[in-house]
Amino acid sequence: MSLGDIAHISDGFEESDLRSRYNGKPSERILVYRVGEQTPTDISKAVHEKMEVLKSQLPSSVQTQIVKDSSIILEDRINLLMKNLWLGLGLVFLTLSLFLRVDLSFWIMIGIPISFAGAMISMPITDSSINMISLFAFILVLGIVVDDAIVVGENIYAHQEMGKSPLDAAVDGATEIAPPVLITILTTIAAFIPIYFIPGITGNIFQNIPNVLIAVLLFSLLEVMFILPGHLSHINRVMAWILAPLGKILETPRHYFSSTLFWFSNKPYRTILEKGIAYRYTIFALGVFFILLCAGLVAGGHMKFTFFPKIDRDDIAVTARMPFGTPASVSREIYFFSKNRSR
Repeated sequence: MSLGDIAHISDGFEESDLRSRYNGKPSERILVYRVGEQTPTDISKAVHEKMEVLKSQLPSSVQTQIVKDSSIILEDRINLLMKNLWLGLGLVFLTLSLFLRVDLSFWIMIGIPISFAGAMISMPITDSSINMISLFAFILVLGIVVDDAIVVGENIYAHQEMGKSPLDAAVDGATEIAPPVLITILTTIAAFIPIYFIPGITGNIFQNIPNVLIAVLLFSLLEVMFILPGHLSHINRVMAWILAPLGKILETPRHYFSSTLFWFSNKPYRTILEKGIAYRYTIFALGVFFILLCAGLVAGGHMKFTFFPKIDRDDIAVTARMPFGTPASVSREIYFFSKNRSR
């Protein structure tokens, strides 16, 4: 006895109760993923090109539509990073130019893209790539990486104000500030090392954050300790000629801001600092009080914690779960009923 004796056999597609509709019309959905070394942007471009070809081949009654292009999210994150980078560079340069020399501000600003470039070069070594997580790490470290350059550059500038030669001021300023800068970098790195111990797939995803952040901070340390003092140890005539017009424009406001900062540091700040030193035990007690206050807010449940906060989404998903064994016709009726009610 063969199978054909007890059943009807046909060579065709498997019967399925799954139905897909788009804008109320029957549809078929095709998912396109990248493989190998392909990038989301390349895949998106290839799909759009193929869609244009299909539109000319399909009849007018059949339409094609790209419903969800994930590469747009990646491009938006890249644009956000570049926007923050350019805005950060401009604000750092302008703010420092109002208190320090223009050429000094320029070389401090250049330390940010140098650190980012070094981190990108080292990404293949750590098996990292440009993705949503690594781009988030770049945005996160953008506000941290410039601090060390500001501290070193300002200390070198202070030594130059003492009348030292550019070379001696660069060496003495960088050497004097090196220990606290090194400790700052190491403590920041130590704060992100526990991410490496997250197990499973989640750990493999989130390890891009410390990979990028540690690389950027290490290259920033090399830049502020060796490259930046080298730039400030002599006067670059080309850069001085380029930045001279801007220096003349900012000369008056720089004098005003510098004198105001000098007055603030020697009058109000110095007075408060002397009082704080004189009543150091009171200041210590206030610190302990605020620590206990924060601990009490957390322990009492007044400070909420949400790992993934709820945010607005670009689309709304509604799921209707029917009892097991419900016919497909009933499911379709529920679908059309809910669709009509939503209108």
